Amino acid sequence: MSIAIAVHCGSYVLLATDCRESIIARDGSIEPDTDTLVEKIKRTSAGFITGTGLGPLLFDVRDQIIESQPANIKALRDLIRSAREAFRDDESRSESLRTVTLAQTGWILTSTSRHGVELLIYHPDSGNEIARYAPGGFALFVPLLSEGDEPERVGEIVGTAIEEQLRMGDPDATKEELQRDLSWNVDLLRHSIARAASEVPTVSQECHIAVHFHTGDRHLSEMVTPGQPLAWIEIQDERDEHDD
Repeated sequence: MSIAIAVHCGSYVLLATDCRESIIARDGSIEPDTDTLVEKIKRTSAGFITGTGLGPLLFDVRDQIIESQPANIKALRDLIRSAREAFRDDESRSESLRTVTLAQTGWILTSTSRHGVELLIYHPDSGNEIARYAPGGFALFVPLLSEGDEPERVGEIVGTAIEEQLRMGDPDATKEELQRDLSWNVDLLRHSIARAASEVPTVSQECHIAVHFHTGDRHLSEMVTPGQPLAWIEIQDERDEHDD
């Protein structure tokens, strides 16, 4: 797994991931799989889930969340912690995977609550707790990199672009203004991933993007490239969503 971006735009949350996986050898070396492109954002009963790091562990946690539907933040945190501990204690796996790579593995989730749409992050850098990101916040998981690559440079390139160019969803904006800003932010994320792909081989130009609105409405794009026209979801008036 390589790069994942999540931004809380107020009235909606956007997720973006590239589509490349990498093969991690027992010694910790990384080789990008350039022959296969995959969808890394998946739907849950509450929203979406994605992440970066150890593919088998990410998929195991994702499947458990989809099946068990944790009732609250504590249950979600405990589920992830338990899966991490089981992976760490599995001595059939290399020491490098159970330490270095495990420490780079994290999850991004969305859900809808009475407060609106929520962006939830679990990562070892956050103390192995579930962090709620407020509107305006964004999470950037940089890729597992090959030797010689600089994760700080990838983070700086993508993070700076998001900080400088992200448009927040003003609750008083018109439907047309919200649509314009959503389209802008979608393009910002997919071009940020393309820029990261030009820097490191473990990131693909192709990406998937998901949007989770405060109303609970959710949409996941097809695989797209930076220059490809993207038929994105149109923002509806809230009254239209409850006509039936």
